[in-house]
Amino acid sequence: MQDERVIGIDEAGRGSFIGPLVIAGFSIPYVFISRLKELGVKDSKKLTPAKRTELYVKLKKLECSSVLIYKLSPQLIDSYVWSNVKNVNLNYLEALYMAKIINRLPGNYTVVDAADVSESLFLKSVLKNVKRNVILISSHHADDLYSVVSAASIVAKVVRDKEIEKLHKVYGNFGSGYPSDPKTLQFLKSLKDKPEIFHAIRLSWKTLNKLNNIRFL
Repeated sequence: MQDERVIGIDEAGRGSFIGPLVIAGFSIPYVFISRLKELGVKDSKKLTPAKRTELYVKLKKLECSSVLIYKLSPQLIDSYVWSNVKNVNLNYLEALYMAKIINRLPGNYTVVDAADVSESLFLKSVLKNVKRNVILISSHHADDLYSVVSAASIVAKVVRDKEIEKLHKVYGNFGSGYPSDPKTLQFLKSLKDKPEIFHAIRLSWKTLNKLNNIRFL
């Protein structure tokens, strides 16, 4: 077990209107797993932004750690959602990119945060595109239950937050980009004819159609 590595994979931004969906993989030797808890690694949602950033820097510097990040643009997400291909949706997209991470990062064992209501179904979706032998665990709340997935959740969250900050500088402070954020909803309602921001918005999100005064298409 000493030379074996573990991969944790999680995402940030799944339910957002604005900005990318970030999927991150974090790989570390099994013998160093205890170091994660010593650093105070936990589910990114339970950490302050400052603490997440602090841990993000420490995780990337941690001995023998490897990180791989995919930033899925709104256009890419829309292309899958609108494809009308059977069973091709956001869950499929997440499973596909998690498999890409498994194929590229070193690790004998992998734990992913299950995006589907069925953990076993999501596991099968990921394995369809995995090109090597691994032991895979698909679990709900994996970012809270497995420290290696917590590490991945921190990486994904910090990277996405940085992308949102870049968009704020260009388009103004629209909040978090999530439908639960009143500032985001107000921003979307006031857009009217501003096609320059369309590249940053997931136009395929059905919830957009429920907002008053939004006519993207």
